[in-house]
Amino acid sequence: MPYRAKHTTNATVRVKVVLALVLISAFLCPSVTFSGGVHGSGYQSPSDKPQINKVRDQNCANLEKLSLGITKNETLEIMGNSKIECLAGKEPVTVSQPFKSETKGWENQEYEILYYYTHVKQKDRQITDDELTPIIFNSGKLIGWGWNFYEETFPSTKSPD
Repeated sequence: MPYRAKHTTNATVRVKVVLALVLISAFLCPSVTFSGGVHGSGYQSPSDKPQINKVRDQNCANLEKLSLGITKNETLEIMGNSKIECLAGKEPVTVSQPFKSETKGWENQEYEILYYYTHVKQKDRQITDDELTPIIFNSGKLIGWGWNFYEETFPSTKSPD
């Protein structure tokens, strides 16, 4: 019986490499899930929801992406404009993005302020004003953010610290 060498084609090697990468990715990224929940029901198990600290961390990271002069819509694209279902410990909570908003008249000008959840002062499942960061607009343009800027813009108004 003649000896026959095994031939491995480039295509076979590529398929094996791709398959190996897919399997490695599945083990390294177990949090990746398919959309649609169970049988397309939209059900999310509690483990599918991010912890509330991830929302705070993402909001803080997004603040660093802001730049003065961008529009409110551009800011909403960066910061988010939705409701996020998440967990505070094991309890489900919903965080609105922005958490709240207001319009403020000051020295004959109109300002719009969006507040995003960025800090935790007390672990009490309540989001209070001192746990929010204000983002301030004038004439539809971002002019600044943070409580220091808020106090400079509205001097007789104290931050909620």
